[in-house]
Amino acid sequence: MKLNSAVIGFILVSLLMVQCDIPSDSTDSAVITKFLGHRGGSFETKSVFPLRENTLPTIIQGFEHFDGVEVDVQQSAEGTVWLFHDGMYQYLGDTFCIPTATDSFIEKSTFNSKFHPLTKLEQIFEYLQANRLDKTISIDVKGYFDKTCFPMKNANHTYLTNLADSIVSLTQKYGLQNYVLVETDYQNVLDQIKFRDKRIKCFLLGYDQFSKRIKKTIDKGYDGVSHNISDPELSEVTIRAARTQGLQIQLWTPNDSGTLIKAFKMNPDFIQTDELNAKFITEFVTNHN
Repeated sequence: MKLNSAVIGFILVSLLMVQCDIPSDSTDSAVITKFLGHRGGSFETKSVFPLRENTLPTIIQGFEHFDGVEVDVQQSAEGTVWLFHDGMYQYLGDTFCIPTATDSFIEKSTFNSKFHPLTKLEQIFEYLQANRLDKTISIDVKGYFDKTCFPMKNANHTYLTNLADSIVSLTQKYGLQNYVLVETDYQNVLDQIKFRDKRIKCFLLGYDQFSKRIKKTIDKGYDGVSHNISDPELSEVTIRAARTQGLQIQLWTPNDSGTLIKAFKMNPDFIQTDELNAKFITEFVTNHN
């Protein structure tokens, strides 16, 4: 769902007129759900002038619409952390793996007239620091690739540990420990990050069986769970129960208005979405029920 400027204006006026807060359970009143632009905002299919997901221009626009962004990361053969989701880069005949490519090759191969070239994680950190933005960045560590990258498809321990170390070093360099979250289902990544800097919040990725993810997260001493909104175990009750155990919850990826409202009413800490007007939609509907 995409709202035009007239509808957005109506929502803003309505919110000012009703002058009320978004309803929340009295036992969870301190939780204010933050919205994160999925893959920076995923403007590739939303914008009149498409921007490539997980790139600096997309993320800058994401910061304008959301409380922060979610990005996907991989590490080059030279140890540089790049933003990219898929296991292989494929465009106009170029096909390669980020983990086996040099930085100069990545820069040359991903530059074209239609899309912005791939972006380094450090570029996002530099932008945050330079503009003094109070924005959250959830970093999704990717570890599953084509077998031409890693014979077993899952990245090896050395690669994942080095990537975790790079994320910690960059976060410390820019003093962003209070703004960076790391999410993945590769537990050795989260273990290494916690070993290096306990201030960086770590989220175990979950697709289903929310209760088992919660138990594993508690057992491992992580900070929360980043979970698929489609899991039938999810509810306001189960999320509240997780929070009473000191955990934070991210939900991904509700995009249509109905699923967004459903996710919002569960009162998670973070919602990842591609919908630019997610905050307007949820606030308007919730305040006018």
